[in-house]
Amino acid sequence: MSTSRFLTLALSVLIFSPAFSQKYPLRANENASPIAFAFNKSTSLCGNDTLEYTLSKATDVEWQPMNLSVNYAQIAQRYEAPQAITVHGACFYAKTATSAPGPASFDVQMYSADSAGLPDTIMSSVSTAAPLMLGDPFENTRMCVSFTTPISTSEDYYIVIDGRGTTLPLSLARNSDIFDDGASEGLSAVYYEDGSGAAYVKWYDQRFDPLFTPVTDPLGWNYDYLLDPIVSYDLVLNASITGPDTACSSATICVETDSISPIFSHRMYTTNTNTSSLTEWGDGTSTAADSACHEYNMPGMFYVSHSMVMNGWNILCIPEEKDSLLILNSISANFSYTISEDTVEFVNLSTDSTQAQWDFGSAGSSSAIDVTVVFPTNGSYDVQLIATSDYGCSDTITQTVFITVGLGEEKELQLSMYPNPSNGLLVIDNTQNENVTISIMEMTGELIHSDLVEMGQHTININHLASGHYLVKFSNKNAVRVEKLLIVK
Repeated sequence: MSTSRFLTLALSVLIFSPAFSQKYPLRANENASPIAFAFNKSTSLCGNDTLEYTLSKATDVEWQPMNLSVNYAQIAQRYEAPQAITVHGACFYAKTATSAPGPASFDVQMYSADSAGLPDTIMSSVSTAAPLMLGDPFENTRMCVSFTTPISTSEDYYIVIDGRGTTLPLSLARNSDIFDDGASEGLSAVYYEDGSGAAYVKWYDQRFDPLFTPVTDPLGWNYDYLLDPIVSYDLVLNASITGPDTACSSATICVETDSISPIFSHRMYTTNTNTSSLTEWGDGTSTAADSACHEYNMPGMFYVSHSMVMNGWNILCIPEEKDSLLILNSISANFSYTISEDTVEFVNLSTDSTQAQWDFGSAGSSSAIDVTVVFPTNGSYDVQLIATSDYGCSDTITQTVFITVGLGEEKELQLSMYPNPSNGLLVIDNTQNENVTISIMEMTGELIHSDLVEMGQHTININHLASGHYLVKFSNKNAVRVEKLLIVK
């Protein structure tokens, strides 16, 4: 069979920018808790798409005559079915020479494939005719037909042009044999028909059959026919999410793509086989990966969506999974206290908590919300409160409480502090102790001023402190002493 080169085909594929799932105006999170949840499997019907796979491989376009007079009256292009698909029809490039008395009639068919990978059984057929066309107006020769009933298949299939019903000069377009545009895939087949009914009248693999692989062309006839099936299919995106649907502060939620439809990565159906999943976390951030984790740090309500883009040849399809509601509740532990001699009243000021666990050191513990404690001896006590919500979220706070009952007689550190009340200057007379740390605190135990003094007399400027009652703690490695101080301005 002789071939002719006509024109160079410039190919371009229109890629749509994915309009990913709707953003939700949500807050972010701080604290929350546990109930397990998982995505539901997402299925999207995608179609109809026209597979321009063979066209995308074309370096050049060539025309192949086909009818009984040239003995190659049927040509076929094989397509793989990586999953269940529905074939609705096909598009192609066909023309009849203007020398003909009228358009050449032919059939467009869908065949199943046999065990040898050649056309086997007709599954659908529709008749049409190619227009009269002079020269090589390739862009004006494209035709599309629909089958009367769409055909569903999960096996390889062929789109076939059957020109046995005409003797007119019918031509079909293919990509280039000269440039080996078939990419050695061996997807095209031809039916040899000379009317004899002999054993050699049958389908032939144009690349691998010995008849088509002479010594001069060991690659065989290495091209594809520009036959583009029109298809639709379901896209399935199945993902799992680990973590609670109600989570605590700094909760980490992970999403992983468990499975996707094979079409996502199939060269014949998609223009981009390297697409990754996109997870939108609902707080204005997203991650483009098949496996990703995200930490929530502020309270709020969030919808997690997981999607993947299918860039077909003429369509864009985005199956998306949306998770059930994710609520992140904040917890903030806090308490105040009032000291009266050796008795301290503690008031729980924690937010969003329903349970409390107090630890008073040697003074014991309690699970009451508010509690009053009598401390056994003078000294400093680190009081810890763990506040917990119904969901199990918790937060912890520790404050130091100073018990100073009768410390006027129990002076462990031999020093004096005056004047008291003070108007902004405080004299420390330290004649016996080395390296004494002076800590001035609010009555709640919050440190607001500190100094380190050696032996001798020292004046400390505390004029920056407001009028009121304070605790002054003197300590070194050997002893601790706490005094009350009144500042009056």
